[in-house]
Amino acid sequence: MKPRRSVLYMPGANARALEKARALPCDSIIFDLEDAVAPDAKADARAQVVGAVASGLYGYRELLVRCNGLNTPWGRDDLDAFAGVKVSPNVSALVFPKIENLDQIDAISLELDRRGARRLKLWIMIETPTGVLDARQLARHPRVEALVMGTSDLVKELRATHTVSRSNLDYALQYCVLAARAAGKVILDGVHLDFRNLDSFRASCEQGRAMGFDGRTLIHPTQVDIANEVYGIDASGNGEGQIYLDYLTTDGSGNFSGAITVSGMAVGDRITATATDGSNSTSEFGPNMVVAPVVTLGNGTDPANTALAPGGAATMADAFTFQAASGTDTITAVTVTLAAGTAGGLSLVEITNDAGTVVYGSASNPASDTPAITLTTNIT
Repeated sequence: MKPRRSVLYMPGANARALEKARALPCDSIIFDLEDAVAPDAKADARAQVVGAVASGLYGYRELLVRCNGLNTPWGRDDLDAFAGVKVSPNVSALVFPKIENLDQIDAISLELDRRGARRLKLWIMIETPTGVLDARQLARHPRVEALVMGTSDLVKELRATHTVSRSNLDYALQYCVLAARAAGKVILDGVHLDFRNLDSFRASCEQGRAMGFDGRTLIHPTQVDIANEVYGIDASGNGEGQIYLDYLTTDGSGNFSGAITVSGMAVGDRITATATDGSNSTSEFGPNMVVAPVVTLGNGTDPANTALAPGGAATMADAFTFQAASGTDTITAVTVTLAAGTAGGLSLVEITNDAGTVVYGSASNPASDTPAITLTTNIT
């Protein structure tokens, strides 16, 4: 599953914000053409977002577009723009507001299919009482990939008030998490409007994580780091620390890049990513190395393992890249594993092919240490 710890709304009419988003460490960006854009600016914002999405300048970040509803004058124009051949390959999914019934989803799906965009998935926003109560059937729709809580509008629709504890939304939030889990779908918590109060934002994220949300939708760049931290994949089952595989991407030509963050590990733990080709020739690359090397599988390069610096718990992060050797299996997923507590423990990367067979890593190198903690991500 793709990491969606931090999903940042970016106003489509703000060119400076769109440019700034290229360097932000968020997992996903939602280019917003709905609430964030005035009616007389919709066309210009749409053209601006088309250019941003087609630019290819957003790196590993998952790109989405929040469209206007089909019941507005702009909804079908949005579909025309983002279902096109030049743009749609760069868009992971389209986000639609105030979804309350299956007819809405069917209508959007039909319009996309007519435009040749059958692959485009939908993220649906749950922001009305009807949407909450019918979330279970909405989540089951095959075109739906994710549910997104629209807590600001939901509070308004309920004639409720915004509270720090959000206790008045407990039932609605937890019910939607249940609906998403029952359908095997992703679900994201709503935005935190008081973006200057990072303490209350952190508490809200921790509450959402405890409920079972996969990540958080955000309205300001200052919220990204906290969301990444709170919603990071926690591999601290032995109490030693956390390891996050921040992202992993491929350009489709055998070149792979990614990033690992490790925090709170014990002194002496080793974090090393290992890739092994079909001939068991092993290349290792680690986030604690001064320079993250480009590793060609099968070239025999074997950089030394690097341990965490002495002095107690530590945090380290680094990017890595590697290249698959010609003729090897298609790489579709990577598993990062951590063996903590011993100086000789290794964190290995296991790479599986599209048949699910481990073709690189510890399975093809039985002499490696058996890991204690495992984290898997699909290549995007």
